[in-house]
Amino acid sequence: MKDINIKNVDKITQIYLGEFLREIRQKAGWTREEFASRCEEKEFSISADTIKSYENGKRIPPLSKLICLFYILACSDSTSKNGENKNILKFKDVCQEILNSIEK
Repeated sequence: MKDINIKNVDKITQIYLGEFLREIRQKAGWTREEFASRCEEKEFSISADTIKSYENGKRIPPLSKLICLFYILACSDSTSKNGENKNILKFKDVCQEILNSIEK
């Protein structure tokens, strides 16, 4: 396993996760306000401003919130031909991109 550049982990993670959240929210056809409302329907409280801060790479959501956000977004997308959710597959790719970007 290669060494990683620890100093870059937070910033790179913020950027990649933020871009990914924005991308799949927009593919769902939701504004940030609509996304926040969908979260409320699932009894998960988050503001449109918080979503904006995640999408703009200003903050990293805690893991528990990240799981909830992806669950709600996953529910918005159809599954691929083999039955796997497209957003989950894309998230795996994003995680790999993050790892590739932080390696020295």
